[in-house]
Amino acid sequence: MQKAKKEIADFLEKELKIENVDGLLTIPPDPKMGDLAFPCFELAKKWQDSPQNCAKRVVDIVRNLWPFVREIKANGPYVNFFFQDEFLGAWLKDFLPSEVSGEVYRGEEVVIEYISPNTNKPLHLGHLRQAVCGQAWYGLLNKNSASPVYQTTLVNDRGIHICKSMLAYKLWGGDDCPERSNMKGDHFVGKYYVMYGEKEKEMEELKEELQNMLVAWEEGDSEVRKLWEQMNTWFYQGFEQTLERLGIKFDKTYLESEHYQKGKDKVLAGLDKGLFYKRGDGAILVDLPEVEADHPITLLRSDGTSGYLVQDIGLAYEKIKNYKKASRFIYTTGVEQEYHFRVLFAILRKLNFPVAADKLIHLPHGMVKLTTGKMSSRQGNVITVDEFLDEMEGMALKEVSQRENYGSSAEAKVAAGKIAQAAIRFHLLNTGIRNDIVFDPKATLSFTGDTGPYLQYGYARIKSVFRQGGVDFDQFKCEKTKIGDEERMLAKKVLEYPDAIEASGQDLNPATLCKYLLDLAHEYNSFYQQVPILESGDKRDTRLAVCKKVAEVIKDGLETLGIAVVDKM
Repeated sequence: MQKAKKEIADFLEKELKIENVDGLLTIPPDPKMGDLAFPCFELAKKWQDSPQNCAKRVVDIVRNLWPFVREIKANGPYVNFFFQDEFLGAWLKDFLPSEVSGEVYRGEEVVIEYISPNTNKPLHLGHLRQAVCGQAWYGLLNKNSASPVYQTTLVNDRGIHICKSMLAYKLWGGDDCPERSNMKGDHFVGKYYVMYGEKEKEMEELKEELQNMLVAWEEGDSEVRKLWEQMNTWFYQGFEQTLERLGIKFDKTYLESEHYQKGKDKVLAGLDKGLFYKRGDGAILVDLPEVEADHPITLLRSDGTSGYLVQDIGLAYEKIKNYKKASRFIYTTGVEQEYHFRVLFAILRKLNFPVAADKLIHLPHGMVKLTTGKMSSRQGNVITVDEFLDEMEGMALKEVSQRENYGSSAEAKVAAGKIAQAAIRFHLLNTGIRNDIVFDPKATLSFTGDTGPYLQYGYARIKSVFRQGGVDFDQFKCEKTKIGDEERMLAKKVLEYPDAIEASGQDLNPATLCKYLLDLAHEYNSFYQQVPILESGDKRDTRLAVCKKVAEVIKDGLETLGIAVVDKM
């Protein structure tokens, strides 16, 4: 179908002498209108005629040109194409969802950064959304022919916030450790971060001691550095466990402590060139009216310490050194950091950073809130990723235990883990990325409605149909797929998958792919309810073939978004 669409587009571009016809061709909202539609609004401007008249003239030009088109009609301002059933069947037979690839990023090497944890506390719900978005964007980039795509993370392992947990442990930790407290390492460190916040309310003098610890760290004080290394070790032990649970493996982990000095060097070099200036107290500043900054931006404080902007400058240069062929660098954070990245990119432009401004991309996401207070936090008032996953998996396990007799409790637990993550991930991706989300755990775990488990259930239902029919899903092939009226809509929806992949990749918007997968699942559910798949005589193999392609598309689409399927639910 993609080849047919391209053939039609190429012909129209040549004969009508217009461009981007491929981008104009659309799927009509009503199947009765055809399989493909060409709008004539742009052409009307060129021909100085009404779109309706242009549509009729185009029909005269293209009539009976392709064997795969059985009819071409002008319908108002549109030219509608109707494909031959036998060609739809042939296209479906040869269609391999796993080999679908868009062209949006072909030839591009891309570096994407996401999660960016602090070593003073465990990952929270904001990090979870960042992780889910990052993995989905990674999948969409790969599916749209970017190669290679590198996944990186920045660990904020130094600075005033890191010193808070360190100071609290130094003052009140004694010989406590994660093993004695029976806690994951990152949760253990986070306990002392929360403790510092509580103690500071009562002990104002802690602020000065905290600042002194930061200065001592930057000066390389051996005692402070030893404490810092110990607490970071505890954090990483827990952090790696959470990453494994989320199925994340980074190609490179950047540490702020290893490159923040490079950022300071770039700032000092910029000062020498007159790009920045020094205030009377020694602080180094920059004016950036182009990002609507109504006050100078501080790069280095008067005591010589640096903030996140400086380490991000150093990191940007470190990335182009590590990934010399990369043409696009993507940063994933919350929307509250949009201004930060506008400032960062403006400073990099001042420094003549060797990557085009439009190739430095910040993809922000909104916040995640819960509808209830059931998921209480052990880390102050913040819900951690581990707590959230535990609660969701527990709810999913109760649900699957009522629906399917799994071979073992271990098998049920694995399925529950996949279903819980599907519920979380799909809900986070199916909503506008920039929007804040109110997360309803129970609703997202529903096997009906627009949820991840609903799509998993559609896949599992198809596998169940094959088992009921005694047909090996993996080995099944149908050499002659005779598409009839009952199968036509579902077959067409399957063949729209490449368009959905490319459209979703164009704006790196996972919601576009989510919507397509839901539409496909709804179409299959309607087909399943109305058509006797296993009792259809000579049409049985054709219908099984269509069902198999639906399952393959659901699986490939979900995996592109970082979501696993399950064989039974």
